[in-house]
Amino acid sequence: MTHIKFKELKRLPNIQFLNAHPNKRWAKGFEGVSIDSRRIEPGQIFWALIGDRFDAHHFVSKAFEKSNSLCVVQKD
Repeated sequence: MTHIKFKELKRLPNIQFLNAHPNKRWAKGFEGVSIDSRRIEPGQIFWALIGDRFDAHHFVSKAFEKSNSLCVVQKD
């Protein structure tokens, strides 16, 4: 499993953190990335993808409830 630190995420180009309040959990980092809100595990980042027939932004709140972590989105 990939371990990702918040400070590494902040270095990515074109990323803005809105309403992001880093906490102790974030300081420990994240245990990987999930694109499926049904299978996300606590501590994983949810990456909301948009496809031809789906928009994962509809599942951001569900993913956040399950992981209590960070969600990466393209829309408000």
